[in-house]
Amino acid sequence: MQNSLRANPLKQRVLDGTVCFGTMIFELSSTGLPQIIEAGGAEFVIYDLETAGLSLETVRNQIALTRGTSLVPFVRVPNLDARFVARIMDCGALGVMVPMVETGEQAAALVRATRFPPRGDRGTTSGLAHDDYKAGDAATKMAEEDGRVLTIAQIESMLGVENIDAIAATPDLDVLWLGHNDLAVSMGIAGKFEHPRFQEALDRIVAACRRHGKIAGAGARDAEAAAPFIARGFTAITIASDVQLIIGGLGREIGAARKALSTTAGEQA
Repeated sequence: MQNSLRANPLKQRVLDGTVCFGTMIFELSSTGLPQIIEAGGAEFVIYDLETAGLSLETVRNQIALTRGTSLVPFVRVPNLDARFVARIMDCGALGVMVPMVETGEQAAALVRATRFPPRGDRGTTSGLAHDDYKAGDAATKMAEEDGRVLTIAQIESMLGVENIDAIAATPDLDVLWLGHNDLAVSMGIAGKFEHPRFQEALDRIVAACRRHGKIAGAGARDAEAAAPFIARGFTAITIASDVQLIIGGLGREIGAARKALSTTAGEQA
């Protein structure tokens, strides 16, 4: 009996307007990592291949390890390279994030890279990680894969903001994801996320998502930073990253321990 392929339950949840939380991974890759992330309450994970030290093989293994969890795996690729995007899809990723999407044409190219013909240009193969190594009707499996993939365009420049309606109008594009650092840099206000022009850009992104039925996504360093995004209408949110969580958590606890040590030493003096 033919079984259905792995589903992507997150896709319908965020499309329905449910706020979903995940995290980003830049450095870590232990076999227990997906289970640890799931135990922390995350619903999805984005593995970064744009800026950090993870390799394709490492990410492929991590995607396989998520199969034992409810965690939905996405991958941020370095750029809009259709062949590389296809390789990520063939590894079993349930979504792809492409950085620095600035035009409707680029958004359409992203969609084509993640879909099989006639909806896209993705090459077909069977019996590998993306279809759980299963036999079955090719057309049925291709339709299932096309339906479950989440396509994520990062908006990281003023050109992207200026073209936000053309990007958001792209059929089968699912998420417009705020790239806050690069966007602020492109506006000449690096790090000034409270600047009125930056806030106006956020409003334009969310408004375009609402007009065209897309998901607005963003990364937040912590719960406090996530709250304004949620209030604004962002529904896909990453909370920190592996690096931020380790440095933040370890720094907080070591700082508290040193403070306690100092207090104890003072009392004994």
